[in-house]
Amino acid sequence: MFKDIDSYLFGRGSPVTLGVFRIIVGSLATIGLFLLAFSFNSWYGPDGYNPGWLSQMYMPDHPTMGDAAPNIIPRFNLLYGSDNPMLLWGVWAVSFLAGIFTTLGLWTRVSAILLAAGMVSLHHRAAMILNGGDTVMRVSLIYLAISPCGAACSLDRVIAVWRGRAKAVPEEVSLWMQRVLCWNMAIIYFTTLWMKSWGSHWKDFTAIWYTGRLEEFSRFPVPQFMKEVPMVQIETIATIIIEFSLATLVFWRPTRKWVLLGGVLMHAYIEYSMNVPLFAFLMTSWYIAFYEGDEVVAWAKRFGQRFQRYGVVLTVPESVPQRALDTLAALDCFGLIQVERGAAWKAVRVAGGEISVNSALWTRLPGSWLWFWIVKNKWRAELDKGGSQG
Repeated sequence: MFKDIDSYLFGRGSPVTLGVFRIIVGSLATIGLFLLAFSFNSWYGPDGYNPGWLSQMYMPDHPTMGDAAPNIIPRFNLLYGSDNPMLLWGVWAVSFLAGIFTTLGLWTRVSAILLAAGMVSLHHRAAMILNGGDTVMRVSLIYLAISPCGAACSLDRVIAVWRGRAKAVPEEVSLWMQRVLCWNMAIIYFTTLWMKSWGSHWKDFTAIWYTGRLEEFSRFPVPQFMKEVPMVQIETIATIIIEFSLATLVFWRPTRKWVLLGGVLMHAYIEYSMNVPLFAFLMTSWYIAFYEGDEVVAWAKRFGQRFQRYGVVLTVPESVPQRALDTLAALDCFGLIQVERGAAWKAVRVAGGEISVNSALWTRLPGSWLWFWIVKNKWRAELDKGGSQG
């Protein structure tokens, strides 16, 4: 039994899940930073809602600062008490660029560390404006920074394959960080449910009635009957059942899919009805951790099979090195391109009819969209020379 537990927690497997998680969280972090830029001075400026002195009082790191001095907790914060606009905007700019690079998987380890450090500092500098989703964001980025999240679905790996330093199929990595994500998510939902168990309105199943009347969080209109009995009771009970399941039954494979679907529906309703930026997206981003990398790859292939009529047979010259074909395979996540050797470059649709090679690559390789200039120019130009390298 202990060997099975050890294998589950610290075994090795496909890094694809961590790669997909990196893309999702990196994208959300970049979007969040982009949106923050429009009101940055209002939140962080000396004349804004949260000047440096107020931040020091709210989260002191010195015994003489604030009423919370006896409960001081050391926190990482590059911006503690600062109102310097160059420093504040500088950390934002570095974090924003790091978010883009993390999403792309370019210099992944360094980018992820810089993004985590910058986001944690920005959050701790303005802690009074945060919500639970922001906490999930910080934790997610710290996990990315210490995980092998660049081992799959990243430009780092594609470049390594192109240079002949890696194979088309990602090598297995330790899955301990993916397991931590699963258990941390379960703890989040369990503690949330535990706190709700002390509330009288959760016990009489009317709590949703009150949240539906927080007008400052209102987003899109909700039908009035959804805000009245008995619907609020049904919604409250459903919330309790879903959160309990996300803390327990989600680990049982037969119920995993349905539990996660329930969580998606719950957070989709929250996202529609309440203006809590990125909260629902951040919470549901962790759901991918419950699927092994091989399962994610198999899903992508099954999805691609639905579009096999759009697949192409790509003929490449004999002079094309194997590393180039490995690069192509690494980008072909949906399995829409069949490669065969021939005299010259040529692409033919499976359903019939020739298509330009560039169009075939651009429209069927999602992994090439963000670096198509390499595929279209550098790759083709080098290979067309007929070099024998690789």
